[in-house]
Amino acid sequence: MVEITGRDFNKEVMESRLPVFVCFITGWCHSCFPTCLFAKEIAREYEGRVKFLKMDKEVSPDIAERYDIIAVPTILLFNNSKELKRLLGLQDGRALRKLLDSVIGDERVKVDKGNYAGSPYYEGGYEEMKMTPSSYRKGIKESG
Repeated sequence: MVEITGRDFNKEVMESRLPVFVCFITGWCHSCFPTCLFAKEIAREYEGRVKFLKMDKEVSPDIAERYDIIAVPTILLFNNSKELKRLLGLQDGRALRKLLDSVIGDERVKVDKGNYAGSPYYEGGYEEMKMTPSSYRKGIKESG
């Protein structure tokens, strides 16, 4: 998942031929970490069909204001330069897939379970990725 700023927004989002998933975050947001982690992991399933981006709303307040981003994380799904859908707050992989599938359909590429081997966030097959309280705390320690 690529991080962009306001300078990149028009090129990466508004001019994209693919639907664009944008996760608005801040550096201090604890629920942003797992949401972005789930998004990054499912991006493999939608590769070539959806562009995944993240954006710090404090680094680009003009874009955050334009789209009324008050709470974080906020996920916006764009297609043809228009906002189609919006999710607020902590989201798991199932909610993110539902959002994406509502726009592009449900023809996901199955991800080999081996791709997640050793990940503290993986518990099950590609259909089930769950964040447990202990794996969340471990992830915070590893990222900080």
